Amino acid sequence: MKVRIPKRTMVLLYLPEGAPGGGEICAALQREGLPFAVLSAQQLTMTVQECFEGKEAVLPAEEAPGEAMAVFCNLSDSQLDGALAALRGLPVPLKAVMTPANRSWSLLTLYRELCREREAIRQRQERKANAPQEG
Repeated sequence: MKVRIPKRTMVLLYLPEGAPGGGEICAALQREGLPFAVLSAQQLTMTVQECFEGKEAVLPAEEAPGEAMAVFCNLSDSQLDGALAALRGLPVPLKAVMTPANRSWSLLTLYRELCREREAIRQRQERKANAPQEG
């Protein structure tokens, strides 16, 4: 008989120093019963996996981003839905799920990729809005 060991779940949360809504964001995740870790700027040089494992930062911080970011690690679909609903309307503009592809990225690399994706979406929406209407 196989014994199922539940996967550990966690939300990695980066809140820039002085960012608005930090207390509300943490309270929302607590209400959902989700474990979370608030990351320091120094931890942004670490990989998503290292932060998920709770390792300590050993490198000095690069320039810290000015926006909050949440990375959802091993959440079930219902937990992810609950977390997203809890954070709706709160100042967490960047959200990602830990995947096999991004778990080895530094959090700063993930942050930059999310910013690139957001800009690409914005440009696509802008082009679509400015495209001549067919009639």
